[in-house]
Amino acid sequence: MHYRDPNIGERIENLFSTMTVSSRVTTARTVAHDFASGTMDADDYKLAEQLLAFLVNDIEEDVRQAIAEQVQSYPDLPKEIAMQLAMDINSVSLPILKNSTVLEDRILIQILKYAEDIRQVAIASRSELSETVTDAIAEFGCYDAIVTCLDNETATIGRHGFNNIIIRFTHDDEIHELIVKRPHLPTETINQLSHIISEELKEKLFQTYPIPEEVATRIMTNAQEKTLYDQIKRRNSLIDKQKAGRQLFADGRLSPTLILRSLLENDLTFFTIGLSLVSGISIRRVTALVSDRGPLGLKRLYEKAELPPYLYLAYKTALQESAKMKSQHPHSNVRSKQGAMIQKIARAYNFDETISMENLLEKLLPHPNITIGGGP
Repeated sequence: MHYRDPNIGERIENLFSTMTVSSRVTTARTVAHDFASGTMDADDYKLAEQLLAFLVNDIEEDVRQAIAEQVQSYPDLPKEIAMQLAMDINSVSLPILKNSTVLEDRILIQILKYAEDIRQVAIASRSELSETVTDAIAEFGCYDAIVTCLDNETATIGRHGFNNIIIRFTHDDEIHELIVKRPHLPTETINQLSHIISEELKEKLFQTYPIPEEVATRIMTNAQEKTLYDQIKRRNSLIDKQKAGRQLFADGRLSPTLILRSLLENDLTFFTIGLSLVSGISIRRVTALVSDRGPLGLKRLYEKAELPPYLYLAYKTALQESAKMKSQHPHSNVRSKQGAMIQKIARAYNFDETISMENLLEKLLPHPNITIGGGP
């Protein structure tokens, strides 16, 4: 049998038509193995290619699977055969999708868009995945494909890919941990992660990567506000707190998060002073509006003060929880009230409910890259 025989197709068909399934499987495995070995002379190679082109259409799954297993890593596999195997059933396609270098990025992306989960995972586990393919996995890959891609140390993941993964899985700790473990995270990705990951993961992140300037600024700003409030807290009289509030307002340091901090510290005196100063409304009127059980009182006051819209939910949640604790648990201590308020605010913003007050306030500082849920 020679590949130049004008009747080669008919001869091959006749050859295999009389073979048992087990014989066809054995023959397919042998031919595919020799074809991928690179040891054949030119004529035998051409003949083997024609045999494989016939056998990849065999009705028996085991025959096609035997071929796929033998040629999955062969770099010179004809593209037509690779494509046919890649589009076959899972037992045949998965070795090719996972290992064949014949499949170009554009082909892998097209397959990814419409593939079932198990095929997406196979592609995500490929060695040396390009950024183009990982961008596609990040955009429309299933959960397991995302996990596999992040766990694939040879995959190249870029800023765009990380951004899509973070947006899709903002509240998934497993995904966050896998990203933190990745080498060579872009600065933008580190910034994004710092706003959404747990304190434990943030500590791990900054053991590996330097703290970005934006994150360092936020940490410093929050620490300064904590120090500032610690000084205010030591002033017991209304007059002293008013003096401190006026000075801070004049210096431009009476920030929305500093006022919120006083509420979380159960310091309603400074809280009302702060709102009075930023809104231009008397302390008595502010007290009445804040005490109003309905939402409109606080909302009007908040809008009058022109405070950031995204923080309104934190103010409202903290006040409601404070009133609830006062009514239902009148003998609870400050720390219990604070814990309840922090937990409710964290839940409202989809943060980790075990978050500390400092980490919560740091997350609630204004920042340009992440939009926090909530609003009036």
